[in-house]
Amino acid sequence: MAALVEHTELYVDVDYRLFAMIDDSNDRRDVPPSPHELDQWVSSTPGYVLVENIDDSVVLGSDTRLETWDGPADFDPADWDRSHVLEVVFESGILGFSSGTAGGIADAYRLPPGRRWSVRLAWRTEAPPAPDELPTASVLIQFSPA
Repeated sequence: MAALVEHTELYVDVDYRLFAMIDDSNDRRDVPPSPHELDQWVSSTPGYVLVENIDDSVVLGSDTRLETWDGPADFDPADWDRSHVLEVVFESGILGFSSGTAGGIADAYRLPPGRRWSVRLAWRTEAPPAPDELPTASVLIQFSPA
């Protein structure tokens, strides 16, 4: 049975329906195509994962949980609106988030460097906390050795 090795939670802005998780080694010349162009909600290139809100609701931010596992992560798809697994190499292992014009978070999470990871992303749009507020999203990002 796999064990949870590390985790953190943070708030990530969603700007123009997008946010990106980027390894410090990626110089941002190898940017993935828009997920929408691929009829997906996530896309990736080495060290770069792009996430797109495909719901009709406007979401301006996400409560994001990142987890590192030593084997296949525990996951219940019934808890999420959608999920996707992809393999990504993170050369430096130093991950940050970029949210377009909303800014970003540098050095938000660290993985052992130079490895290929299985990355599960899961998204759930949450109901607005009040009638005059916009909904938020819950996002789960799980890393396990590929």
